[in-house]
Amino acid sequence: MELTLDQAMQLLKVEDAKLKDLEARINQTMAVLNELQVAKATLKNVPKKETVGLLPIGGGVMLPAKTKKGNVLINVGAGVVIEKNIEGSVEFLERRIKMLEDSLTKLSQLAQKTDKNIYVLKTKIDEVIRNKQQTPTIVG
Repeated sequence: MELTLDQAMQLLKVEDAKLKDLEARINQTMAVLNELQVAKATLKNVPKKETVGLLPIGGGVMLPAKTKKGNVLINVGAGVVIEKNIEGSVEFLERRIKMLEDSLTKLSQLAQKTDKNIYVLKTKIDEVIRNKQQTPTIVG
């Protein structure tokens, strides 16, 4: 099926918007993935006994904090928070990280496919434009 120049230009706009959306989703996924990896590394270094420390809440403000027998609270989604021991929390984070890595792989593959579609469309558009420019016109 051959596309007209206008159709190809419209399709190019759609594919370009799709690529930008995918890139934004990739960036968001990577940010969450990095946050989870930092949380996992931090949990691995938390003492398993009761500890007193400071909890930064932003703007250089800290709250005194005390851990409770090596347990932490984890948001498991939909606003539900559960208490888990550190080992269980690390395992939970590892599962979340794996899910995000899988999603990131799929998003990256979609972005590559979309980028290839854009390249093909641009090539076809350039070809149509060149052909129109090479067509001689008779003045008379």
